[in-house]
Amino acid sequence: MTRQITSNIGLTYEEDKSKTFSYDNDIKNNMVTIDSEIGSAKNRLSDIENNTEYPQFTPLLTQDSAVFSTGSGRNELGVEVDLSNDIVKGQVSVGVKGNTVNQSVKNGNFANGITNWTIRGNHSGSSVTNEQLNIIATGTGDSGGTGDAYQLLTNVSSNDKLFFIAKAKNNGGDTCNINFLYAGTRKAITVSSSWQSTSAIITAPSSSSYYLHIYASNITTGANLLVDDVMVINLTALGLDNLTLEDCNERFYHYINGTKSTLPVRIKSVGKNLFDVSQNEPVGLVDYLARNERVYILADDASDGLRITIPRVKRNTNYTISGTINNIASTNRIRVEDENRNFLSQFTGADITFSSGDNDFIFLNFTNSVSATNFEAEYLNIQLEEGTISTVYEEYEESDSYVNLPDSEELRSLPNGVKDEVNDGKFYKRTNKYVLQSGDIINLYTGDPDVDLARVLRSTLENPKDASAEVGLVIAEGWGVGVNSLLLAENDLFSVSSRTGGNYFDFIVPKGYYTDLSQAQSDLAGTTLIYQLAAEQITNIPTTPLIAYSKGTITVEPFMYKKFTYNNGITWTKPVDKIEEIKQASTGKNITDYILSNDGLSVTINNALNGEEYTVKAPIKNEESTIPTTVMSYPTNINAASKSNVHAINQLSKIVSELLVNK
Repeated sequence: MTRQITSNIGLTYEEDKSKTFSYDNDIKNNMVTIDSEIGSAKNRLSDIENNTEYPQFTPLLTQDSAVFSTGSGRNELGVEVDLSNDIVKGQVSVGVKGNTVNQSVKNGNFANGITNWTIRGNHSGSSVTNEQLNIIATGTGDSGGTGDAYQLLTNVSSNDKLFFIAKAKNNGGDTCNINFLYAGTRKAITVSSSWQSTSAIITAPSSSSYYLHIYASNITTGANLLVDDVMVINLTALGLDNLTLEDCNERFYHYINGTKSTLPVRIKSVGKNLFDVSQNEPVGLVDYLARNERVYILADDASDGLRITIPRVKRNTNYTISGTINNIASTNRIRVEDENRNFLSQFTGADITFSSGDNDFIFLNFTNSVSATNFEAEYLNIQLEEGTISTVYEEYEESDSYVNLPDSEELRSLPNGVKDEVNDGKFYKRTNKYVLQSGDIINLYTGDPDVDLARVLRSTLENPKDASAEVGLVIAEGWGVGVNSLLLAENDLFSVSSRTGGNYFDFIVPKGYYTDLSQAQSDLAGTTLIYQLAAEQITNIPTTPLIAYSKGTITVEPFMYKKFTYNNGITWTKPVDKIEEIKQASTGKNITDYILSNDGLSVTINNALNGEEYTVKAPIKNEESTIPTTVMSYPTNINAASKSNVHAINQLSKIVSELLVNK
C-alpha cells in the first residue's frame, strides 16, 4: 500500500499496486480537514464581500446649511455631489470651519422697540408691538400712502452684493407686498397671511448713502404688515459673492444681531426615520406609553394628546408619514402642525405626504378629533421620512458628535478666506478677537481730501499678521471691509482697511463725520475686531465619533456640553433655550430637580452642594451663533457604486455602437 497526499488541502489515502483506493482510518481526519478548509474559505469570502461593501470613504463633502442629507454637499471643486444612494451605516470623518457674519441692520428683531429705526412722520400709526414692526397702511400705492420704517446702513459700498431676509405676515387680508429699498433700488415680495421668511439679493447702486426702507404696497387703508427679524448681510464684505439666494437662505436662516461667529456645536446624525418618540410632551392625558415601535394614549377630551417635536426639518420639503393606528375610536389621528401649531396635514392610518413649508421644525400631535371619555388609541411603527413614498419601517436611530472648544473660544472667519477649524481632534486657531478701548484710537487723520481716518495701532493687537497687500485681514462689528491701499475713495466709507506698509489700520468715515479725536474714541470704544494671526495656534481637544446612516439626515446646532463646579448655582456666557440633561459627574445620576433662569444663563440645582461637579447639555439659542462649514467623509457601498458605473459604461458602449452602425 502506498500513502498518497492530495495537492490542495493535504487529504491522505492509500492505494494498492493496481491504483485501487483503500479506505483507512484517515477518513475522519480528512473530514475534519475539509470542514476546516470550507470554514476558512467562507471567512475569506465574507472578508471580500465586506471589503466590497465598505472599502473606502467618499471624498470630503462640505455643507453650509443646518440640515442636510447624508452624503450630499460640494466637493473640493465646489461642484454639488449627491452620493446619498451609496451611503451605508458607519463612522464618519467630520470637521467644522468657522463662519463670521457682520449683520448690517441694528435692532433688526425690534427687541429694543423702535430704536435705530425711523417711522415717517405722516405714518405715526406704525409702531413696534410685541417686538414686531407693525406697519399700518393709510392708503394704497407704494409711496405717500403707506406706512414706512427705515434706517441708514453704514457698511455698504457701491456694487456690494447684499442679502436681505426678514419674517413677514400680511395681517390685513388684502394683497400685500413688502418692499426693501436701497438708494432707489427696490425689491418687492408678496406676503401671505401666515408668517413666512422673505428674502432677496440686491446689488447696491452707486450712491453716497444707503438706507433700508420697509413699507407695504398694494394694500388698502387700515390694513397692516407685520415684520420681524430683519437682516442685511453684505456678501461682498464677507467674501461670499458667489452665494446664490438658495445658499443664503440655508446659511442665514435664523436671526443674528451684530457680529457673530460659530460657537461649540452638536452634530446630530439621524437615520431615515425622523420620528423620535423621546421628544414628547403629554397634554392632559390620563395615561400614555411612548416607545419607538408603539405609542399608546388614553385621554378624556379632544384637547388631550401627545405632542412629538420633530426638530430641524428642511424647509419647503416633502415628508411622508406611514404606520398603523389600532383605533378604539375611528376619530384617532396624528395631526401635523407647524412651528406656531397651525394645522398642516393629518394622518388617520393611510400614508400621507405633506410639505414642511417655511418651518424649521414641526409637531406631530397624537390626539382624537372629538370629545370623548376614556378614548384609547394604539399607534404602531410610525415612520416620518423625507420624500413622497413610504419605505420599509426602521426604528429611529441617532448619533451625536460634540465639537467643544477651549473656554471663550469661537470658530471665526475672515473675508480673505481664512477660517478657524476643528478637525481630527485639533483646534486650529487662525484668527483672534479684540474689543477696542478708547485709548486704542490714537489719531483722527483729516489730511485726505475725500475721507477722514480714525487710526488704531497694529501693536494693540496680539500677534497680528503683517498687513502686506492682502484685503480682509481685519473686520469690525458694524463696519465694511475696505481696500488695503493708501489710495482711498469715497465708496470706502464706513469700512476698515489694514493699510499696506503701515503700523496701523484705519476706520474710514466721511469728511467731518467725527468732529475730533475724542468723539471718534467714544464712538469706536467697545467695537469688536476680528483679525488674522501671524501663525495658527493648534490645541488638542476631545472629540466624539459620529455614525452616518443610509438615507439619513444630519443637523448642526449651537450646543453647550460642559462640566461645571457648583458654586451656589452654575453660570455660563451664552444663553440656552432649555436644559436637555444634567448629570452629577461623580455618580452619573441624572438630575431633574433644577431651575433654569429666565435669561438662559444659569441654573440652580436643589440640594446640590458647593464643590460638586455636574455636566450640562443644552442647546444654545440660535441667534448667538452662525452655522459652520461642515466637512464630512462618508462610508460608501462600493458595490452599489460599481453597479452604477457598469450600467453607465454599458449605456455609453451602446451609444457608441449605435453611432458606428449609423455612420
